[in-house]
Amino acid sequence: MRRETGQLKRVLNYWDVAAVAIGIIVGSGIFITPSLIARNVPSLAGILALWIAGGLLSLFGAMAYAELGAALPRTGGHYAFAREAYGPLIAFLFGWAYLLIGYPCSLAGIAAIFGLYASHFVPMSEAGIRLTAAGAILAVAVINYLGVRESSILQRLFAYGKVAALLVIVLAGFFLGKGTLHGIGPAAQVPVHIGAGAIVAALVGVMWTYDGWCDATPIAGEVQNPGRDMGKGLFFGMLAVIAIYAIVNLAYFYLLPFDRITSSPMVAADAAEVILGPPGAGIISALILASTFGALNGNMIAAPRVFFAMARDGVFFRKVGEVHPRFGTPHYAVLTTLIMAVLYVLSGTFEQIINYFIFVSWIFYMVNVLGVIVLRRKRPELERPFRVWAYPVTPVLFVLAGLFMLANIFKENPVSSG
Repeated sequence: MRRETGQLKRVLNYWDVAAVAIGIIVGSGIFITPSLIARNVPSLAGILALWIAGGLLSLFGAMAYAELGAALPRTGGHYAFAREAYGPLIAFLFGWAYLLIGYPCSLAGIAAIFGLYASHFVPMSEAGIRLTAAGAILAVAVINYLGVRESSILQRLFAYGKVAALLVIVLAGFFLGKGTLHGIGPAAQVPVHIGAGAIVAALVGVMWTYDGWCDATPIAGEVQNPGRDMGKGLFFGMLAVIAIYAIVNLAYFYLLPFDRITSSPMVAADAAEVILGPPGAGIISALILASTFGALNGNMIAAPRVFFAMARDGVFFRKVGEVHPRFGTPHYAVLTTLIMAVLYVLSGTFEQIINYFIFVSWIFYMVNVLGVIVLRRKRPELERPFRVWAYPVTPVLFVLAGLFMLANIFKENPVSSG
């Protein structure tokens, strides 16, 4: 019989859950995707509706994951839920998909943006940007190797710090800027044809920006009171993100003409420049560095717990399931995540793989949200300290919306989706 070395300690509360959720979700997307969304939906009302709809859809998914996390407060999150609902095969496929593609590519993509914006302050070659990105991954790996308490404290600082910084920019925009929200709509003469494809393209951008709503669940095994804290932390974390995204978008459209937003790859930097002049670009670059570093740390907290759970189940290398005797962390799982992520960030092929992952990840999101219904029937005796609101309406709506989105993605990009 395989001996398990040590157990992870329950030292986290709902503020830590909320901080991990906010820290992972509010990464780089809000600084990039508004331009893509505006190109597809030429109406401020339509854009805000998409952000709110995407937020509510993510909230439905997060609440489903909160029920699973409270009922099955085990390290591993997605992997553990799939194993309990569907058995070892689906869990095995899920775990290896996230090991080989999911988390490493997510870390690599975020780190690449970190390296790019670091070059604003220190000019670097492409190789230097990649090495800087790898160094950022190494830094968060070291922090998470040394202790979950230390990494969670850092996560709180970056999560709340970048939210505060975003709000400062928003307030400065409304009080110091001289813009308007009037006259934005189809009459703005934006060259966009609204159709199902355009709406789905915009929705994909929105959902990518919200992605990470489920990545706090792998730490359920280290939460003091998961029955209370998982649901509470995810709920307040998601509400905060929805509000932040709506307000930030309003600030963008207040400060910048619609056509400038549609043509700008760096909307936030342009908005900051309007308020603060040329130094604004440097300020927003610093903000993005802090934001992406916080997102890296959040992913580095979540990812190793999946691989740790796989090793404990005997479907990954035994060493990865060990706990450091001094630091109480899944240290080999952290090192595994570090190696995989650095390989992707140095290879330069991660951008295409991230696009593949968006399609693959939503398949597993829907499978696990549907798992709430499966487990209610399969395991009715299971204690559920937190239950999904408006069951089964919200899980079903989530799955139907996901099927609609994936079907249209497949229709538009059959080769890459396949």
